[in-house]
Formats: sequence, structure tokens, C-alpha cells
Amino acid sequence: MNVLITSASRKVSLVDSFSEALGGRGNVIAADITQWAAAMHVADQSVIVPRSDSGDFVKAILEICEELNVGLVIPTRDEELPILAKAIDDFTAIGTRVHVSSPQSIASCLDKRAFHQFCLEHGFAIPTVVADPGATNAPLFVRPRFGKGNTGTYAVQTPSELAQLQQQWPTIADAVVVNHLMDAPEFTIDVFLALDGVATSAVPRERMQVVAGESYVGRTVNDPELAAESIRLCQMMGLTGHNTVQAFRTPNGFEFIEVNPRFGGGAALSMAAGAPSPRWLIQETAGIPFDPAPGSFQPELVMLRYTRDVWISESELAQ
Repeated sequence: MNVLITSASRKVSLVDSFSEALGGRGNVIAADITQWAAAMHVADQSVIVPRSDSGDFVKAILEICEELNVGLVIPTRDEELPILAKAIDDFTAIGTRVHVSSPQSIASCLDKRAFHQFCLEHGFAIPTVVADPGATNAPLFVRPRFGKGNTGTYAVQTPSELAQLQQQWPTIADAVVVNHLMDAPEFTIDVFLALDGVATSAVPRERMQVVAGESYVGRTVNDPELAAESIRLCQMMGLTGHNTVQAFRTPNGFEFIEVNPRFGGGAALSMAAGAPSPRWLIQETAGIPFDPAPGSFQPELVMLRYTRDVWISESELAQ
């Protein structure tokens, strides 16, 4: 089976994980809009594709899948998910599986207000949403309603910062979500669900050092309650495959921030701890059964991520 990873960018670790899972029984193909992406030069093959907001994106991916006999597509950017989810029947028709949940599930994840409303309606704890920033003196955290990582986020901690936010509020109110600024440990829970919704794995990991919204130092933790509630959340949202749940652990319990319905930057830690989701995806796509083991992973495994250099000649970029 050949696997296509879109928006490969710097996701060398993800390319390596799928290469290992294939074990020589297929190729990993990296796709991006430019050859300047490092992952393009560590994959077995690479292809240049249009931007996902281009009208030619889906057509190009379909053509690549047919030409290169791709059995599984792994989208890695939020922006791609709703586009590919809507085209799922076109991929199924050519025998290709796309690792993406339903359009409805994706929409509930990508819109933070919709996610908060879902959690409220289904009894999942979330950080307090501040509707009127001027009515509180507490430190606040402002996030884009649609967005990922820490892009566009900022903390409001002083009276002058609060006054500035109040000034902007009439124009930004619909585009942001405002919560109280949390001072609590933050966790990612990598949850893998089979196509029938059965949970195969849930690995909580503490985000000990975060750079640009991605965990660079983390450790797996044995927290059955957090794992079980994360599974319940993903199942109720109708998600499948590998999902990245974000939560805070407070003195009163845990509060969910968001779910990214795709592989996250620190997913390699969960894989190393005993949750090989790339292998499960390949097996499931090939019709090979595997046993769920939600509590089977190595706790207190620490990940220390680092930058890796890729060396190529300029002539290779022109190919």
C-alpha cells in the first residue's frame, strides 16, 4: 500500500512513522506546494500540489492517488480537512481511503464556539467562556474562533491590555473566543478510534514545553479518567482515526479546550509509548484486524524534540 501525506512541510517524524509502519510493503509519498519542504526529501516520493484553497486541490490529489496507486491519504492541516471530507465519495470510488471524519464532525472541531457548545450540551467540562471581557478583572486568554497552534492568541493580564481588548471588542467579538487565563497543567490525549467507533487507544501526555503551539517536551501519564473521558468525547463527536484532544487538569478536574481531528506535532510520543496509529490505519485500510488496547502504553515516557537538518543540492530542488 502507498500512503500520501499532504502538507508534509516539516513533518519528517510523521513520514518516518508511516515508512516504519509500511515496513517496505509500500511507499510514503509527501505532498506540498513547494520543494522547500524538508519532508519532501525524506519520503520515498514527493509531489507538488496546488494550495488547499485552490479549486484544483482535490482534482490534483485524486489524480495523484490514481497514478501512484495510493491506498491511504493522511491530511495534516486543518484547512484541508473539510475540503477532503466533502470529497470522500470521489476517493472511495477510486479505492483510496482518506483519514478524515465526517464533515459535521470536522466542523464541530474547527469552530471553537461550536466545540464549546457541543461540550456544554453533552456534559463535558470546558474553561469558562467570557462573553463580556469588560465585566471581569481576571486575566484572560484570547484565541481565534478558527485557528490552530498559538497563531493569533494572546494573554490579557493588565488593565491597559484589558482596555485595549474592550476597544477592539465590537469588531473582533465574533472572530475570537475568550476564556479565563488558565494556570494549570496542559495535556494532549492522542485518541485512536476504528471506523466503527471502537476506541483502540488513548494516551494522555503532559505538554511540559510548548513552542509555536506544538509540544517539544512532553511525557506520557497514566490517567485512566482523562483517557476515558477523551474517548467518550471523540466517540460522541463521531470522530474516527487519530485525533488530538487538548485539556487542562485543574483542582476540580479536567477541562477540554479543543479537538484536532488529525495527527498533532507531538504524536510521535504516543506512538513510541505503544500506540502505533500509523500501523493501525494501514492495517484497517487493508482489512487486517487488530485488537483494541486503550490502556496499553508506557507511562512516564519523556519526549525531547529537536530540529533535524536535511541536506540536498539545489539541482535536486529543480527536479
